[in-house]
Amino acid sequence: MSLEKTESELISKAKSGDPAAISKLYQMHARSLYRFIYYKVSNRQDAEDLTQDVFIAAFAGLPGFRGEAKFLNWCYEIAKRKIADLWKEKYQMPTVDIEVIVGLHTVDMTADALAERDAEDQGHVQAAETVLEKLNGNYRLVLEYRFLKNYSIKETAEAMNITVSNAKVLQHRALKKASRL
Repeated sequence: MSLEKTESELISKAKSGDPAAISKLYQMHARSLYRFIYYKVSNRQDAEDLTQDVFIAAFAGLPGFRGEAKFLNWCYEIAKRKIADLWKEKYQMPTVDIEVIVGLHTVDMTADALAERDAEDQGHVQAAETVLEKLNGNYRLVLEYRFLKNYSIKETAEAMNITVSNAKVLQHRALKKASRL
């Protein structure tokens, strides 16, 4: 019996709620999925948590699995979304209202509320500037292009005279280092 046929039978059984089939699918793919996730997040705890989250989502969504791709490939796609969610959560940057930047204020805010918001926004700006000052050359530069000047990754690469892939790697490393600061 081929591996594909065995996996197909396991998926059918798992769809009907067979715990042995679910366990076998997990055992077949957990190591590969964990390695994939660990490579992306470089943190054992996050990789373990995400692997668990992916399998929970995969088994919960199993009735919708049509078998157009291999089960592991389907899990990889779920993992990519979970990893993206993790990065969004970890590296969520504070926002500053455009009104504060250009000096405009809305009418419905009281003077105290405006002063409080301005102080809070100034604190965020100062925190961002402090972090940027602590970053070395290219790390600071890539973040300035991407987030202060709002350049695309391609524009950033061109401005820095590097490849797009290199710009992506620099941005990832810079964000990682900035989050530690």
